Amino acid sequence: DPVVRASLASLSGNLLLYHSDFVEIEGVAKRLEERCLDPDETVRSKVCETISKVAVKNPDKVTRSMLKAVSARCVDQKSVVSSIAMRGLA
Repeated sequence: DPVVRASLASLSGNLLLYHSDFVEIEGVAKRLEERCLDPDETVRSKVCETISKVAVKNPDKVTRSMLKAVSARCVDQKSVVSSIAMRGLA
């Protein structure tokens, strides 16, 4: 369900920011990167938004591969996703 996947993407950002002592950053990063390729545009946009927010609040919690996944969404077919990705990387 897209609503569940989008909610999990948002919660993953909170895990990275506030509970990184208990989670493996690389594991969470891998899942977020996979969600960047989700068939649903709502999920892709939420993942881009989440990664961008984490990067602003604490850049140490974001991996290079996560930023690459967001940058790949700058050319998404859906303008909503690409604009969120571009704003997040700006």
